[in-house]
Amino acid sequence: MKTLKEVINISPKEIIIGTILSCLALGITFGIYLGRSTIPKPSHKNVPMELYIQDTIFTINSDNYLNLRNLSHDGDMKKMSRSLNYKYPTIIAIADYLTRYSNSKEQEAEDIWFFVRNRTQPYPDSAIVKEENYVRDPLETLVESYGDCEDDIGLAGSLMKARGIGVAILGFNGHAMLGIKGNFQGKYFEHNGIKYYVADSYIKTIWTTRRKEHNIGNISEKYADSIPTIYPIK
Repeated sequence: MKTLKEVINISPKEIIIGTILSCLALGITFGIYLGRSTIPKPSHKNVPMELYIQDTIFTINSDNYLNLRNLSHDGDMKKMSRSLNYKYPTIIAIADYLTRYSNSKEQEAEDIWFFVRNRTQPYPDSAIVKEENYVRDPLETLVESYGDCEDDIGLAGSLMKARGIGVAILGFNGHAMLGIKGNFQGKYFEHNGIKYYVADSYIKTIWTTRRKEHNIGNISEKYADSIPTIYPIK
């Protein structure tokens, strides 16, 4: 504990940093509280089906969204890799839009990953739907803009797959990443002769503003020496 003299001698910079941290902690707590009540429920009639992405509006059929909320949301990675639907018209349209200025498949993957990392807010499943390992369909993640690692990679994987980019789910103990086929730099895992470079949502923090921290190939230190189970998305 600081003495009175130390408290009095706290610099303005320390005061500002302390205030910011306190506000952020309060904001996260309040956000989780709001998340419990603002996520659309299957019984809701007025579900926002217009998605604003940059300067363009995309539409999702409300019946599709409500039906998805009633399906199983099993967190099994193998099952997820086989059922991830990247053929939704909206998924295809958004994937095409996000990559309209990309000049290579690698750049397409980077642009999609950057979009997903900034689109979704990181919240644990239990704080939102009161259910552990609730894996959202990509359309659910687009509408709700909440989720954890499985939801990030599900959305990113579907958008990349819609653009013909090879992807796989990398299953770790208590975590999941997306593996992306291509000519990237950094960390990768090999499966059946294919190098899958990691896209790790774990490294995102509330302080992350620099694009390089989102780059494909970056892996969090916690999982740098771990070996995942690899499930290519069919």
